[in-house]
Amino acid sequence: MARPNPAPDLPLAALLVGALALRLGLAAGLPGLYRPDEVFQTLEPAHALLDGWGVLAWEWHAGARNWVFPGLIAVVMALGTATGGGADIYLPALSALLALLSLSSMWAAYRIGCLGGGRPAGLLAAAITAVWPDLLYFAARPLPEVVGAHCVLLALAFALGLKRPGAAGFRRAALATGALLGLGFAVRIHMAPAIAVIGLWSLGRGWRVLPPMLAGAALPLLAMGVSDWISWGVPFGSIWAYYRAQVIEGFSSHDGVMSGWFYLLAPLAAWGPWAAAVAVLAAIGALAARPRPIGVVLAVIIAVVGFHSAFAFKLFSYIYLALPPLLALAAVGSLRLLGGGRVVLAAMLWLGIAAGVAARAPEREAWQSFADYRGAFTLLRAWPELCGVAGYGGDWWVSYALLDRKVPAFLDRRGERRAAIGAAANAYLVSPALAGAFPEATKLRCGPELCVLVRPGACVPSPEDEIGAVLRREGF
Repeated sequence: MARPNPAPDLPLAALLVGALALRLGLAAGLPGLYRPDEVFQTLEPAHALLDGWGVLAWEWHAGARNWVFPGLIAVVMALGTATGGGADIYLPALSALLALLSLSSMWAAYRIGCLGGGRPAGLLAAAITAVWPDLLYFAARPLPEVVGAHCVLLALAFALGLKRPGAAGFRRAALATGALLGLGFAVRIHMAPAIAVIGLWSLGRGWRVLPPMLAGAALPLLAMGVSDWISWGVPFGSIWAYYRAQVIEGFSSHDGVMSGWFYLLAPLAAWGPWAAAVAVLAAIGALAARPRPIGVVLAVIIAVVGFHSAFAFKLFSYIYLALPPLLALAAVGSLRLLGGGRVVLAAMLWLGIAAGVAARAPEREAWQSFADYRGAFTLLRAWPELCGVAGYGGDWWVSYALLDRKVPAFLDRRGERRAAIGAAANAYLVSPALAGAFPEATKLRCGPELCVLVRPGACVPSPEDEIGAVLRREGF
């Protein structure tokens, strides 16, 4: 007799739906940037791939990036363009897809929690990751380290559910694990240590897990190798080019050298006293849980933090992959202290902790970073008289992915080419302090960080001030 299908987990489904709604609302209402790479390492090359118009940073000229992730984004852009809505369609559609993918952090946390402390701990882990401020902040952002982490987290969830060879669903789970690990690597090669940990741990289920995992990984890795071969002349050439630039030539230190303790201190700076609570509860959860499945979770966390600590330049987003497993272990630890039946009480306490973290200045400031940037291009996209747009007196790079208009773009970072820039463009992105640099222009909008100025009249070409020429000249 066939076994009946298990009843759906309604509390988990409700958490997932609520978390998705929260992420979509935040992505639409607070569309700032974590850093410019969010646009110029992902959206911009995707737009260039789609129609040839895009501002490419030095990595793309040096062959230190592969086209898998921008290629996937370009598909979304192509579909949005085909509807006739262009950026007004593809930007929110992309945010929605990334927000949906971000639920993998909840699913992985749920699996870890269930293995560590049963279903109550799994639901608590899912609830914590549904509302944790950092996970909400990064959820819908097209950052390679975040999207790659979501792929690897989903792979971890599948790996934790692997049964013995021959069991129902074994091959499908192994295939999915391999495909997601391969895609995570293709999106961001820095996922390699965590991928190796999960892959080696999965082999504990027996050698028969290897063929379906390799078959799953083959497609994303083939796409990566072929795209590098076409673009840079060598299969997987972007890996060596990136290593040469960042490690041998030292590009990773150009933006600053951070302490080797950065990733241990960063949560303390962001979360304040709550960081100690999370660390203690995670340690209790790790000690209380079954050693084998929790061992791979701890190994993933250590691999992510240890590997990225070796690089000179560090960002909190680089260890995003470690956050959901850490919070899942903390969920197990909190129920261990309170008692397994006090899930509601634990959830209320965690909601208070999340609110306390969200109220801290670093978290509030992150949501306000580059808050005016996307909105500036939304205005210019709809302005019919636009014939050229320029960033003036700062690093206000023009993004064709956000603008979605085929007009020349210019850049004068130091404010030394005011006359040429003024004639070449009839729209200007400037900081409020420099809004008076173009007295002939009027303010279309002016925010705390960025003003949009426009003037009537035509535009005079100035090839040497076009943003591509400027960036190549200045080594960006």
